[in-house]
Amino acid sequence: MKKNWRGRLVRWTLIGLAAAFLATALPVVAMRWMDPWYSAFMLDAALDASRAGKANYHTDYRWKDLEQISPHAAVAVIAAEDQFFPFHTGFDFKSIREAVRHNEAQANKRRFVPG
Repeated sequence: MKKNWRGRLVRWTLIGLAAAFLATALPVVAMRWMDPWYSAFMLDAALDASRAGKANYHTDYRWKDLEQISPHAAVAVIAAEDQFFPFHTGFDFKSIREAVRHNEAQANKRRFVPG
């Protein structure tokens, strides 16, 4: 009886992990071919409007492919997080390497090294 209970627990745990993975991975993969329905900025603006009592608030937006907007605008939007984003495949190994070296040098000086 105990063995059967443990087997069910393992099976349901694996099913739960697979479901959680699919629930998070599928929307990300779908964004490869579909425009997002909403963004965090749009949600924030809608919540602000709701708090201000604006019942008829509507966000006016038109999704564009990266190739359809100015390269300067694309870099300006992404620069807050990663200015080299258009030029690498997700990981900027050169910048990561430089940050590791910088942090190691700071750690050797016994200073606090932030994230």
